[in-house]
Formats: sequence, structure tokens, C-alpha cells
Amino acid sequence: MYTGFTSARKEWIFFTDSDKQFNVAEISRLLPFMGEAELIAGYRAPRRDPFQRVLFGKAWSALVTVLFGYTVRDVDCAFKLFRRRSSSGSRSSLAAPRSAPSSWCGQSARGTASERWR
Repeated sequence: MYTGFTSARKEWIFFTDSDKQFNVAEISRLLPFMGEAELIAGYRAPRRDPFQRVLFGKAWSALVTVLFGYTVRDVDCAFKLFRRRSSSGSRSSLAAPRSAPSSWCGQSARGTASERWR
């Protein structure tokens, strides 16, 4: 992942899982926010998980928000569009999966938009 992020040459980088969990065509729903934010993060709506998983997910999101100020709705959703300059950093910071909340700390201060899809 480090090589992919650091080799990117366009202004924007799109990140998603490769397991076809998301319809890549829905990136069009993120594009209107490109003028507003460094990071545009989608979220699953509605969550189709068992109650306990939804509860744990909400608790995890709340903890990440309290500890890091990361304010996107679904911190682990791997459907993100971000400016290439937002990914520049040390090798260690880029080695972590870009869907990990720790790698996005501070993004909310620079502007974050989120959109939903089914």
C-alpha cells in the first residue's frame, strides 16, 4: 500500500476494499465534496450487521472521536477519496492500512466530508 500511495501522480487517490463490498461506481456520490475537504469518507447505510456488531462499531467510533478527533461517521469504512498531499508522510505512517483511524488523525481539522450509500 505504501508504494501505491507514494507512487500516485494524480491529485486525488481513491481507496476501497477489493472484495466487492462496495459498488465502485458510487464514487460519483463522493465527487461533489472534492472542493470542501482533504478526505471524503463514505459510510454504510443502513448497517446490515447484527445488533452487537453495530453497538461495538458505534462504541469504537465514539472512542476514536474522543481520542483523536476523527469525526467521520464510519471510521472503518474502506470507501475513501483523499488528496494525494494528505497521504504524504513518513514511511511508518503510510505503512498502516489507510482505512485505519490512526492514519487519518487530524483530517477533521483540515475538513472532512462524508456521504452515504446502500
